[in-house]
Amino acid sequence: MSGASNPGVNFQQFFTETTAALGPSASFTSAVFDCEGFESFAISIFLQRNVADTDVDYFVENSLDGITFRQVDTKNLPLSTTEPTQIVNRVYSVTRSFMRVRLVNNTVNGLLATELIVGQKEIA
Repeated sequence: MSGASNPGVNFQQFFTETTAALGPSASFTSAVFDCEGFESFAISIFLQRNVADTDVDYFVENSLDGITFRQVDTKNLPLSTTEPTQIVNRVYSVTRSFMRVRLVNNTVNGLLATELIVGQKEIA
């Protein structure tokens, strides 16, 4: 697993996947997380608009083998002068052995800030 482990409330481990601003037409794919023995997979996304409007899609994906991924959830996050930041905090039940997150910038405008943190909660 990648990222720096941080203690979290109600979750056994957190990993900072990126704090680098997502560039124009860029994408970011997190590490593949082995979720064997975990009941939950959480994401926390923070996006901040730079000087022009942009929109970013996020995808949460799972896999049986860590190679072929299927989409669990997706959402478009628009950023504009009226809504310059987006924050997403979601928890997903683990239904496959592996999970990952992808961010895709759909425009030629870069972001001022991007942060993706994921967490896992062990089966009690």
